[in-house]
Amino acid sequence: MPPNISWFDYLVPENLEKIISAGQLVQVPFRNGLEYGLVYSLDQKTVLNEQTKLRTLESICLPTSFIPTPIFKFFGEIAEFYATDLGFIYKFSFPKFTKKFFNGLDASDFPESVEFSTISKPKTVIVQNLPEVGNYLFENLSSAGQHLILVPEKSDLQEVALLLDGKFNIEILSSDITDKNETALWKKIRKNENIVVIGTRKALFLPWVDLKNIILLDEGNENYKSSDMAPRYHTRDAGMLLSKFTKAQISLVSHTPSVNSYYFAKEKKYDLKGELKNFNRSLVNVDLNLEKHARNYSSLSFRLIDELKNLQPGYSSFLYLNKKGSAGYVFCKDCQKPVTCPQCNRSLDYFASKKEMRCNYCEIALPLSSHCPNCQSLNLQMRNPGTESVEKDLLKLPELKNFQIVRIDSENQLDKNLYQDGENTIFIGTELAWGLIPWKKIKLVAFLDTDRSLLSSEYKNLENLWQKIRESFFKSNSDCKIILQSSHLDHYLFSALNSPSEFYEQQLKERFLFQYPPFNFWLKLAISDKNANIAVRGANELKIRLLALTNTLKNANISGPHQAIPYLHKGAYTYILLVRLGYENYQSAVKQINKLMPKNWKVDPNPNTLLNF
Repeated sequence: MPPNISWFDYLVPENLEKIISAGQLVQVPFRNGLEYGLVYSLDQKTVLNEQTKLRTLESICLPTSFIPTPIFKFFGEIAEFYATDLGFIYKFSFPKFTKKFFNGLDASDFPESVEFSTISKPKTVIVQNLPEVGNYLFENLSSAGQHLILVPEKSDLQEVALLLDGKFNIEILSSDITDKNETALWKKIRKNENIVVIGTRKALFLPWVDLKNIILLDEGNENYKSSDMAPRYHTRDAGMLLSKFTKAQISLVSHTPSVNSYYFAKEKKYDLKGELKNFNRSLVNVDLNLEKHARNYSSLSFRLIDELKNLQPGYSSFLYLNKKGSAGYVFCKDCQKPVTCPQCNRSLDYFASKKEMRCNYCEIALPLSSHCPNCQSLNLQMRNPGTESVEKDLLKLPELKNFQIVRIDSENQLDKNLYQDGENTIFIGTELAWGLIPWKKIKLVAFLDTDRSLLSSEYKNLENLWQKIRESFFKSNSDCKIILQSSHLDHYLFSALNSPSEFYEQQLKERFLFQYPPFNFWLKLAISDKNANIAVRGANELKIRLLALTNTLKNANISGPHQAIPYLHKGAYTYILLVRLGYENYQSAVKQINKLMPKNWKVDPNPNTLLNF
């Protein structure tokens, strides 16, 4: 079994005192049996107090460190910086222990890490296509040592593996791996076998001995951020920490760098390789204002319908709309109010297939009402269409009867093998569809609604839209046509598609004005409680304590408490404190703040959203 999540202190018997050290795996008494544990510290003065109940350590499993010293320090840094119990980091990272785990293992199977004296600057690497990605990998990987290639999603793993097929000793790690295979991989890494691991963010936590390269592919992808559970780390940030302790070279490889990476490369804090260029794609911008003047209120513009009708036989199209359901809300034309959730007061999404209105935050469903609950009017209208309504509109068009209509969202996740031939298919999908559709067969991509991101108050949403559009260029063939539908075609994002550096320069101006990253580091702290008064009181009390601390920190600022969006989520009210820190010594500042954090708070360094919860 993995080490206990809770902290316990143990007395070391005299015959073991001289041979035990931090990082060793031991057996300790726990309840009525024995458990495995990892020695964290021998400095009892810092961990013991008068109330500490001491237990006697039973035995040492191995005479050497269970994990290499740099990785031991890396785990401690992750726990401290992301305010996560260290025992949880160990449990998350270690293989599943069984009686057979130690069979055939001895001290020689647990070597200490290879020592490197210096570390090179991070690299920002810009590529135009998959062959360029492959070329960079072949130039920097070797058959000697250990190398880590990170991807943002599981669907990207096989594509990268095919680029390197047969050239290196390759292992793949994702959440789908079996316990047996994960244990086998863990042992290979710990024994210092030469290997290239292609994995999602979990692969950072392997027991690296001779790590030479950390390569993040598609580094600007928003899915690199872990937001739903602790530790809430960004893979890029955690990779930087791993590079710091292992001295491995870290490379941020992307067709479209993040705004942060672009800025640090421009400031020469990162080395830059490659050039930000236009993609050779046919690009069409559709003005939705003109569509409304022509009485077309559908998500399918006249131009898009024409392009779908004229699609070459044997090829397919992808219509992207990151909104599932039939409508974003049900609207009363008489009282001018939407039908809202009785718990959180947010508008209810409508799902025609189940004839219900649903709150995706409180997870409740109500039958579709025949009248407005506010004024009893029967004059209800569906607004802000989702993937279900787009699917319904497509099925009504006789000109498209020869096409298969496939919807891909969390309500309709189909077997990938059913449509991988990709012929004569119109895909409608949310974010889930990007890793599933057969891009080689896609000749038309349409972004049905760009306005949501253009008008969003969250500062990263515009960058995420930029990344998605450029990703469609990168994934599609050169003869693919891209259609962007918007009511705000005068926005600089659209002109920047023909001059990419314009987007970054404008973004940096805006972020400097509001002191967003990369000019400052942001820390989001959230508290939730079923009683709103208790939540806001807890937020104000913590703010007072933090102000006393941050007054001594340069460029520190605390704002809030802010009501989260949504304010009421699953029966609990949430308030947020936002802490802005200068990049100078921000890591030590975050760790000081974390020491003051009560257990019921959520800590999110470098958040993807500031007020959304």
